[in-house]
Amino acid sequence: MLFDSVAVCVAFLGVSDGNLLKHFEERGFLTSIFVFQLLMISLLSLMVFWILNNREKNEGFSWQNSSILWVIIGFGFLFLAIDERYKIHEKIDYRIHDIFSIQETGIN
Repeated sequence: MLFDSVAVCVAFLGVSDGNLLKHFEERGFLTSIFVFQLLMISLLSLMVFWILNNREKNEGFSWQNSSILWVIIGFGFLFLAIDERYKIHEKIDYRIHDIFSIQETGIN
């Protein structure tokens, strides 16, 4: 939380042109920070899986292995980082509207 607080303060202090929301936009400074954090969580989760799997000396892959949850979490956070960077879910939304000729609503 301290790191995030410092990042937000830096974003506010780094605004020199008067646009206070500049670093808070989709491709701004804070997006890069959040993508980095999501990637680190993914890496840590996959490392926990690797450590647990090596400690238990499991042979092969099994869905019944309790440490498989860490792989699911790791890949979930990896997807969230990729989605945050490349806006996958927004593009899917626009594509659905195009395919079904649905008008977008003002709800964000």
